[in-house]
Order: sequence, then structure tokens, then C-alpha cells
Amino acid sequence: MKIWAYASFLIIGTILVFIPNIDLYVSSLFYTKNQGFYLCRESELFFLYKSVNVLAVVLSVAVIGSLIYIQMVKKQLVVLTTRSVLYVLLVFGIGSGIIVNAFLKENVGRARPSQIVEFGGHKTFSKPFEVTDQCKTNGSFTCGHCSFAFGFIAFYFLFRKRWILFGAAAYGVVVSATRIMQGGHFLSDAFFSFLVMMATADLLYRFWFAKLQPPAGSHE
Repeated sequence: MKIWAYASFLIIGTILVFIPNIDLYVSSLFYTKNQGFYLCRESELFFLYKSVNVLAVVLSVAVIGSLIYIQMVKKQLVVLTTRSVLYVLLVFGIGSGIIVNAFLKENVGRARPSQIVEFGGHKTFSKPFEVTDQCKTNGSFTCGHCSFAFGFIAFYFLFRKRWILFGAAAYGVVVSATRIMQGGHFLSDAFFSFLVMMATADLLYRFWFAKLQPPAGSHE
């Protein structure tokens, strides 16, 4: 990714951190005092929310199956090599698995929109990166489902096709919008999940995958 892109992301992230009322405003668009987060019961949103779980299983099977095939047959699977499959595994594992789900969600303690006083709950609103005791586990910051959805950006770095970038970004945005409308996450939760996955995919590609390319014709 270009430097100007990261500069833009940094500016947006800074705004979300220092003007946390943006989170409250965006979430309030999908909340009413009488119905709460009324869209959380929509079947279409539930389907989009659960699509992440389904794709997680599919991707896991595909990655494991690809690795087994490549090692048994000793040749690459279409355009995938052992290294490229491991790259995808590392992007999802480090970005979504370790950074987002194991570290941020388990340690920041941010309450979800549906849990805070402003939206009919009993917990206190906090801004991004503010460590609180509002959630003992599986907090709102950042968004786990969003991080997985944005993780498909990894395939853009492998194949450098713009349609892959747009498709991955679109899926991530749709899942993010779904979680916000359901009252499950704030806008900043989704944005910083995107930033984590983009940076993880970019850095792993630059400093691991691209630096250690195997010889031509190798299945590694």
C-alpha cells in the first residue's frame, strides 16, 4: 500500500479516537428508545453476520486441504504454493486471531453499543483504545467478525488484482455495517479491525513473503 493511503487511515483513526462522539452518533442512527437496535432482528443482517462463521470454516478446510495436497503431490495447486497458503494462514491467524481476538478484545474491555447507558444498557461508554473494566472478556474493541471479513485483502497482496481488493473491502464494509446496525460494534471498532488486517497483510507480504520467494518452479 502507498504511504498516502496509510497517512489517510492514520488521520481517520486519529479523528475517531479524539472525537469519540462520532461512534455514538453513527450507532444512534439505528437505535430508538422503544425498539432498541431494531435492525438486529432482520434476517438479512443475521445471514451476513453468520456468513463470517461459515467462511471461517470453509477457509480453514481450504487452507489445510491445500497444504496437504501440495505436500503430497509436490507441486503447486493452480496458482497457490505452500508459501502463499501459509501467508494467508498467517494473515488471518496473526491479524484476526492474535491481535484482534486474543489481545484487543480480551484486554481493552470496551462495552458494546447495546450495553451502554446511552442505548438502554447499564455500562459506560469509552473511546477507542481506552482500557476499561466494562467487559471482562470478548469486548467491543475491535470487531472480530470485521477483522475476518477484511482479512480477504490478503489475496490482493498475493495476486495484485484490483477486483480482489474491492471485493474484500466491500465484504468487510458490509459485515461492519451489519455489526453496527445490530448494536454489536461501534464504527471505530470496525475501522481499526480493517487497519489491523490491512497492516498485517501488507507487512507480512513485504517482510516475509516477498523477501523469501522460493526458486522458480518450486512448490514451496
